[in-house]
Amino acid sequence: WGSGGFCSGKICISEGIEVLGYIYWSAFDNFEWTFGYNMHFGVIEVDRETQKRKVKDSARLLGKIAIENSLEI
Repeated sequence: WGSGGFCSGKICISEGIEVLGYIYWSAFDNFEWTFGYNMHFGVIEVDRETQKRKVKDSARLLGKIAIENSLEI
């Protein structure tokens, strides 16, 4: 769900490149023109029938990384 970006960021940091931030692509599972609602890459799940939101484990991990300002891969 995005760990590739984290790995790349960590490699950059280890090589002395200053990484100032990370922006995740999408907070919510959303509509994609090619795939409709079949893609689920947001960090918050959306039930299309009830519109109820559910925080995914990936969101919790992003929060943990932000709070601790560190990343263990």
